[in-house]
Amino acid sequence: MDYHEFVETVRRRGGFASDERAQRLIGTTLETLGEVVPDADRTALAAQLPAELRGAFAQRPADQSYSLDEFLSRIAAREGTTFEDARRDALIVVSVLREAMPDGIEALWARLPGEYRRLLNPGAPPAPTL
Repeated sequence: MDYHEFVETVRRRGGFASDERAQRLIGTTLETLGEVVPDADRTALAAQLPAELRGAFAQRPADQSYSLDEFLSRIAAREGTTFEDARRDALIVVSVLREAMPDGIEALWARLPGEYRRLLNPGAPPAPTL
């Protein structure tokens, strides 16, 4: 999936009026996701994204792992929106990521706390922690 198709898919699924809104949401979600992916994995995973999106994903060094609620709270704060809107928007971006990097998304999620699986499959219970 190329960059323009990625943005268009997010725009359409979110019902956004402009590509700019979709682009901002994609950037915010990838930037925040990049904060929880270990540094060593980020480069390999970013290589599976369209070139225009790689910078957002690799923009910041990874913080320590934090909960899914904290992830969504950070998106909400950066977007200036509610927690529930951030959840909906993150689900949209993750669903498009799943299509754009079908092999890499499982590798990405394997590096995150089990509760993040709810973004891949919103109806599923969180994976057990080992």
